[in-house]
Amino acid sequence: MTHLTAEIEKFTPKQSKALSCLLSCSSLKRAAEEAGCDRSTLNRYMADLAFTTELNRLRFLQLSAAAGSLQRNAERAAGILFEIAEDIDAPFSVRLSAARTILEAGIKFAETINLEERLTELERAENEK
Repeated sequence: MTHLTAEIEKFTPKQSKALSCLLSCSSLKRAAEEAGCDRSTLNRYMADLAFTTELNRLRFLQLSAAAGSLQRNAERAAGILFEIAEDIDAPFSVRLSAARTILEAGIKFAETINLEERLTELERAENEK
């Protein structure tokens, strides 16, 4: 998590600990316990614009890393789905579920590409005005 902590150093040690705990814990209560403070302290920190800006930046970095991992492994996951869908020895319900997942992902991908193309065209038309 070292790449996530570069900006944390401009906060107090207690605030830095709170940022780390808010990133890693599933609830405010748990984050407060891990940080060694009250929930009211976390709420006070989160009322500070600089603190919440940093928390959001760090959350974005975490999500970006997770998205990158998903993207890198998407082809392998798709291959597994295809294997399951084509495995005549697998239960029908399992094959059906894999096939449904493949279709849903394909439709969603096609919709995303279509929207991206339409958005690009709208932006191009707007820039030509």
